[in-house]
Amino acid sequence: MNEQTATTSTTATASFESGVGFWLKRAYLAIRKEYDEELAKHELTYPQWEIVRMLCSQDGIEQRNVQQRLGIQSATLTGIVDGLVDRHLVERRLSPDDARVKELYLTDEGKCMQQLSPEVLTRINTRIAQDFSGTELALFKEWLMRVVHNLEDEA
Repeated sequence: MNEQTATTSTTATASFESGVGFWLKRAYLAIRKEYDEELAKHELTYPQWEIVRMLCSQDGIEQRNVQQRLGIQSATLTGIVDGLVDRHLVERRLSPDDARVKELYLTDEGKCMQQLSPEVLTRINTRIAQDFSGTELALFKEWLMRVVHNLEDEA
């Protein structure tokens, strides 16, 4: 590699790593790793836990609404829900109003997972926030919401 190529490569890497997107992705991956490790103790994946958590606050939600809220494809959601059904944590029921619509409900075993949500959230949020003041956290959250707003506005 010649000197020009090495300099260009180093500059491109430095520029890439100084971008906001790079650090948002790194933060997401670090947080996701924490969740994965914590949830593995309970034999849950992060996507499964997201669904259980959602059903804890709104049992009987339509499967397509879960898909929209999580921003995932139908086939992906079906696989995740199948795993929860196989573990007897969630059951699918046909809507009494429209037999074409599937609703998701926590089973009794799934309801036992409700206590897991606050424990996991508290542990991970405490780790995330450990070096931030309350003011810094409030600003950080505001900025993240602004990033989401900016990007969703353009879509």
